[in-house]
Amino acid sequence: MMKFLKRLLLFLIMLLIGAGIYGYYNGMTVEDYKALISQITINQETKESEIEEEEPEDEIIAAEKKKITKPEGQKTELPSSGKPKKETKYELLPEPKNRFAQIDHFASNTPEEVHVDVITLAAFLQEKAKTDLEKARAIYVWIVENIRYDDEAYNTGVYPNYTAEYVLESRKAVCEGYSNLYLALGQEMGLEIKKVTGFAKGYGYRNKTKFYESNHAWNIIKLNGTWRVFDSTWGSGYGENVNGKLVTSKRMDSYWFNVDPYEAIFNHYPKDIGYCFVQPLISLSEYEQMPQLMGDFFSMGFNGKEVYAEVIAKPGLKYPKSYDLDTYVEKISAPRHSQLLVDQVYHFEFFIPRAYKVAAIDADNGWTYFERNNGRFSLDLILQKTGELSIGVQHEKGGTSYQTILKYHVLEQKVLN
Repeated sequence: MMKFLKRLLLFLIMLLIGAGIYGYYNGMTVEDYKALISQITINQETKESEIEEEEPEDEIIAAEKKKITKPEGQKTELPSSGKPKKETKYELLPEPKNRFAQIDHFASNTPEEVHVDVITLAAFLQEKAKTDLEKARAIYVWIVENIRYDDEAYNTGVYPNYTAEYVLESRKAVCEGYSNLYLALGQEMGLEIKKVTGFAKGYGYRNKTKFYESNHAWNIIKLNGTWRVFDSTWGSGYGENVNGKLVTSKRMDSYWFNVDPYEAIFNHYPKDIGYCFVQPLISLSEYEQMPQLMGDFFSMGFNGKEVYAEVIAKPGLKYPKSYDLDTYVEKISAPRHSQLLVDQVYHFEFFIPRAYKVAAIDADNGWTYFERNNGRFSLDLILQKTGELSIGVQHEKGGTSYQTILKYHVLEQKVLN
């Protein structure tokens, strides 16, 4: 830019010199010179004004001009309106504060010398804890950050004896070891804690699969007179099938800390029915027929107790498919059931403080954008197309792509009559 201005200035100087010589030989008056200089000045100011208006594009708008990745492999096209209008840069809001931030930081920075045994580690972890809940949190954070899932044992079927001491030393385990270590540390801290074995709808599970033997272990802790569910195995990361083998990746998931039994019952069924802590109690066969609703469904705001009551009363009800996003999502309002009807109006509203945009995408790849206001995204949607309806979110950690949080199915009116 500076080089261009220097060249322009040099050109104007040369032009003035040339004009002077030309005027001298052609008898130009002083007034003629003034008019010429005035016109040149006006042209220069206009050019500089145009240059100043060429500001860098807003990063979000620039990204929209490129090919946008849509949810679940849909075709990537810009909205039918064409080139997006320039907008003010988005002001993202902070996520809700972590009430356990101090405990989490303390547990995450445990010195290596206290890892020698369960007694020493437990004594250190409870130093900053003032309540049983904070003690349970310190244990949870330490385990999910320091213990890896034993992929090799799972893939070969050869399991060592996962005592608490073995897990602490080897830093690897399957659910048996995770729950044994949580139990040992909790007991050392004086928590009312138990280990539970049962039937989980986790990695590799297929809808309505029958269970013949238990396949998982977790913990329950009594807090203020109420039993709650804790699963440090599921809280430590996630698994994927790679060439027929389980490959896990570490990522702390706080949802599995202090879970409501009415939410856990959709994917954790104890061998001892007395550890369900729900009413009415259900049998294993009833559990097998229940929808597989996971933590991301409840963490965004759907009520476990209400959904459980519905499922017991009407076993055939279906619920939207939910997806975990690496950002805070709070459902303020959204249909609880997956089957929606054409020509009906549905209200959607979410609080997603670190999101740029939210959109509803129908089966014909039609996009309807939510209204954005201080981290809240709302939309009254009139459904016009049958088929799949996805709610996609563009947020700061997802680049230009829209990541799905909920999927519904839109049906003709007569289907549900």
